[in-house]
Amino acid sequence: MANDDVEEDRGGQDGGTNAGLWAAGVVMVIVVLLGGWVVLTRGDDSNSASGDPTSTTRPHNPGDNDDGDCPDMPADDKIPDTGPEVDWEIVYTAALPFSETHGPAVVDGDIARCFSHTPTGALIAATQIEYRALLARDGVKVVREQTVPGAGQDRYVEILKERGWGPAEPGQLCQTAAFRFVSYSSEEAVIAVASRCPQSGKIQLTEARVRWLDGDWRQVLQDDGSSSPTASELPDLTGMVTWGGV
Repeated sequence: MANDDVEEDRGGQDGGTNAGLWAAGVVMVIVVLLGGWVVLTRGDDSNSASGDPTSTTRPHNPGDNDDGDCPDMPADDKIPDTGPEVDWEIVYTAALPFSETHGPAVVDGDIARCFSHTPTGALIAATQIEYRALLARDGVKVVREQTVPGAGQDRYVEILKERGWGPAEPGQLCQTAAFRFVSYSSEEAVIAVASRCPQSGKIQLTEARVRWLDGDWRQVLQDDGSSSPTASELPDLTGMVTWGGV
């Protein structure tokens, strides 16, 4: 199966089932990304496609954030009807969004955290956490610290440990292209995300869910470890808000 064929996500067949595939002695796992389907091979930890992330504290605007470990940030319920203004930076070969207003305000190695308690903060958090959990050297740490505890978190940790770490090749990943909010409250957000797959030219549609927990947004995983209950192909971006860095 091609890396970016619109078939199944982190989890194999039927929308949400995770699967580890063994072929010619090489471990592979098909993962549903908020940003795209990708087949990652287990690789040598001495190599990284984009270098190790560094620890930084990014500028932020004062506002309302209830976690003393994070800087003060805005809080509102305004659903963006245009693509939020962000800086797109390549991390692990994926284009990830960074905002001085909405976060992540703190980047510590593989962990990017402290997002605004807003729909825009939820959108950025969903994108950041999804890619980092899959692609970071220490994806297990990302999953443990930035997803909601439960069966899905435990299963995803198992998958990452079984798979091992291997860098994605440039152009291998589908990249975020557009979004549409399905629902939003101050406690939880559900976002439909379209991603463009460069190798095939196809557009995939998945669903991201994040929950406000302990003063920050965390990704909600399905019980089988997958991040989206469904995955499908879109003919175009009609009805979506265009937003992407590639």
